Amino acid sequence: MSRDYTPRPKKGLPGKKAPKPLKRTRIKPRSDKAIKEIRDGEGMLDFFIEVWNSRKSGKLFVARDYATAEEWRAHTAQYRVDCVTYEPIVNMVPANFMHVLTRRHTKWKREPKNICLGHFLTHRIQEHGVSNQLIELGPGGFWFLEYKQILKEEYERG
Repeated sequence: MSRDYTPRPKKGLPGKKAPKPLKRTRIKPRSDKAIKEIRDGEGMLDFFIEVWNSRKSGKLFVARDYATAEEWRAHTAQYRVDCVTYEPIVNMVPANFMHVLTRRHTKWKREPKNICLGHFLTHRIQEHGVSNQLIELGPGGFWFLEYKQILKEEYERG
């Protein structure tokens, strides 16, 4: 081949088709209520703020020996600490609020006794992990599971 070769289309072939414009889906405007629910997570943000403000700084927390799950709950519920590892929680993030009874127990979704504070890892293990992992994670894991059983029984009674 010579260097001055330039490829040319064969004569008689149809030309290229013009590109078609892409079909666009019409974006439906959302109502202010729908936008608030998306940002607010089913209206739980105000409830979380109320729970957060009702607790003392986690830096004041001092762990101790507990005789019952109720005693454990009464003590840890006063402070902003991870209820399993007892580490202070500094920032209020919705992921730090764990429902002790989850999913099927919708009547107690906004019940303060059904809320424990916990770091993201604790929350993830509590919702998707095995109970043994929670016990291994920290000293409060055993008491958390005991308290969960007490709440289940109370929920089923009425």
